[in-house]
Amino acid sequence: SCAVADTELEEALAMAKAGHAVDQTDVAARYESGRGVPQNDQQALFWYTKAAVQGYAEAQYNLGVMYATGQAIPQDYAQAVNWYTKAAGQGYAQAQYNLGVMYAQGQGIPRNGLLAVQWLTRAAEGGNASAQYILGAMYEKGEDVVEDDKQAADWYSKAAEQGVAKAQYALGAMYDSGTGVAQDGQQALHWYTAAAEQGNADAPYPLSLLLSEGRLVPADNKQAFMWAVVAAADEGEEAVRNRDSIAAELSDQEIDEAQKMADAMLETIKTNQTEEKNRAAARQD
Repeated sequence: SCAVADTELEEALAMAKAGHAVDQTDVAARYESGRGVPQNDQQALFWYTKAAVQGYAEAQYNLGVMYATGQAIPQDYAQAVNWYTKAAGQGYAQAQYNLGVMYAQGQGIPRNGLLAVQWLTRAAEGGNASAQYILGAMYEKGEDVVEDDKQAADWYSKAAEQGVAKAQYALGAMYDSGTGVAQDGQQALHWYTAAAEQGNADAPYPLSLLLSEGRLVPADNKQAFMWAVVAAADEGEEAVRNRDSIAAELSDQEIDEAQKMADAMLETIKTNQTEEKNRAAARQD
């Protein structure tokens, strides 16, 4: 298979040298990640630039990232904005998202809330989960847009469906309180749980309250205690008090069983967090 990889690389290099933007981008990505070649940021920069100048959106985006992060080149936010703008104009969702964030933060360009929202919306409509989450938060808080809980819930919902833990938590909270959506305990339970299992630190405490109070879902003190233990692991005094008050409702045996459930859940969360870190690293390559 090594010989096949070498042949592939030779072909891609020949096509890149002949001026084909797709192959130039492929060669650049190989050098950037060290896939089949010794890792070399300078070579990555060289080939991304060749393809970007030809107007190839993926290369323009990757070149923007190199300028934004100062990879193989002095960090230059203005150049990052320049290349993101070119890629974003061609509908490249990740570039639209990065450009929106740079307008929101005033990085490499004067801060412009209107343009931030425009680019984030285009990225979100193109399916970019990070943009969907940020738009949800902007509509919930009324940042650079008119506050609109229904819009917030819509964008959180889209990001939550794509597995963004912070969006799952935010959507759970909206169903819990009936903000922007009809109050719905089962939906709150579903989204809080999804967020908590991914290791979102905000979700276990309200999840525990939801299950212990029996307001919107049938009370389940064992499950409530399990999540209270998870919450108490990193959320301070209030979470500890909540755990102890639920424990008072349980027998010693139930506490013992719920504690075992909590230990298993903390292990599951750790595994999920590790897998997510690995996925994030893979997305970077």
